[in-house]
Amino acid sequence: MLKLSKVLFILIPVSFILILASLNLSSAILRIAPEIAIDRWACYNKAENPYTVYNYAKQLKKAHLFAPLDSDVVLDLAKVSEWLLKVEPIGDQSIEQIREQSIEYYRMLVGARPMWSTGWLGLAKSKLINKQLDKEYNQALMNAYEIGKAQTSIQRGAVRLGIISWLVTSDKVKALTKARIIDLSNNDQEFYQLVNIALRYNWIDNLKDQMVRDDRLAYIDALLSNKEKMKSHWVNAQQNRRKSCA
Repeated sequence: MLKLSKVLFILIPVSFILILASLNLSSAILRIAPEIAIDRWACYNKAENPYTVYNYAKQLKKAHLFAPLDSDVVLDLAKVSEWLLKVEPIGDQSIEQIREQSIEYYRMLVGARPMWSTGWLGLAKSKLINKQLDKEYNQALMNAYEIGKAQTSIQRGAVRLGIISWLVTSDKVKALTKARIIDLSNNDQEFYQLVNIALRYNWIDNLKDQMVRDDRLAYIDALLSNKEKMKSHWVNAQQNRRKSCA
């Protein structure tokens, strides 16, 4: 009897670990295709068709059941929910339900990992997509700026949101956006990215006002005075983006 209890003492934890590993593996397998698709959609700014998006949403929900504490699964669910907003509704979910769902996933994410700048940037983006430019949006954007200060991609993403929502953001967010624009503009590649964003959202004059370097001012002035040069810059930016997606 004593030997049996010892065996059970060993077997029960081992069995639990094996079950947990099996669930995590199942979750990881279910996430492979959706993750690849999400990256592809983001790169080309286009999803294949509504059914593909909905099928991947179902896969990710299954993955979340297998690994409810995995923040990467929650992030994928939040991203695919954003894509659901861009396609025609299928099934019994309304646009309003999908909108709230995408925000709730990000809220869940930042609640579990409050120091993860990716989650805060995602929440701000989701709020912007859903046109909820409120205190929560401003706070999420501020957190993305401050927590992700050392991450260039986070700063670039936050500046993009800051530019798009410039007219309705708080003074604190405006100040952070200005500061990060100056920081990013010191790098040639990031400066050209800023120009791309400003051109896309008709913010090029505002971008010029934020520049402190003479060479950056001269480049923007040259674009503003020459429509062909401006068009050439935009075409080159799109070609570079397609190359990076290849």
